[in-house]
Amino acid sequence: MTIPQESASSKIAYFLDAENAAEMARLMRQDRDFTQALGGTLPEIQDLASIHDVLDIACGPGGWAFELARTQPHMRVTGFDISHLMIEYARMQAQLQGFNNLHFLEHDALQSLPFPDNSFDVVNARLIFGFMPSVAWPRLLRECVRVIRPGGRIRLSEYEVSVSNGIYSERMSALYTEALRRAGKSFSPDGRHIAVLPMLGRLLRDIDCRNIQNRANIFDLSAGTEGHTHGYDNFMVLYKLVQPMLVKTGVATQSEIDILYAQVMNEMQQDHFCAIIFYATFWGEVVK
Repeated sequence: MTIPQESASSKIAYFLDAENAAEMARLMRQDRDFTQALGGTLPEIQDLASIHDVLDIACGPGGWAFELARTQPHMRVTGFDISHLMIEYARMQAQLQGFNNLHFLEHDALQSLPFPDNSFDVVNARLIFGFMPSVAWPRLLRECVRVIRPGGRIRLSEYEVSVSNGIYSERMSALYTEALRRAGKSFSPDGRHIAVLPMLGRLLRDIDCRNIQNRANIFDLSAGTEGHTHGYDNFMVLYKLVQPMLVKTGVATQSEIDILYAQVMNEMQQDHFCAIIFYATFWGEVVK
């Protein structure tokens, strides 16, 4: 399998603007919903007292890291992200809120991890499919094995695009997943799905993890549900931010996307609109 070479220009792999304030706000809201949907920060670990050092890959504005540091003050939590804006925000919030057990740094997850061997008890990565070429996952996970301590845990959390009863929402999802396939960010053979969820267990097996398990849930964003406003706000921003990728990959023209975007936003506000998103976390223990 060919793995992309390290490059100072690897930011081109990020199809969303990493320095966009709207994207940071979207990620903060999405982060809370995602953590809640999956049962908390580390719901699968019973003995949290034995966890001392945790790494959060592509942490964004730091939502998951903050929640873990707040609820488990004995842990040292390190997060990194390629975005200068998000890391500066996370650092400022950590300082303002007096978190001495939080540390954030700028780093590109497509590069070698800037940590010594055997540095962490848990390595966490959530919703990284958007910038990860499908061929680059093995290299990142081998780096995770390197920096994790023997018996430590790697956990991967991702989602699949929404399934809905809306014709325009389905069309937009189809453009999105096909664009991801053309950009090399999908495991789907035909572009109908992101298809990262069924791969997570295999990816962990390929790095010789043991005791691989998973936890799955859904997020209901149908009209009349608690999640509808959150879902609407998320897609309102997401489907704006991904438009350059849709055009660049040739799945639609800008004029076609403009029309479809308006139709999706209107459709989601109808009383009959129903949709769910699938979430899952897979985790495994590292054998050395």
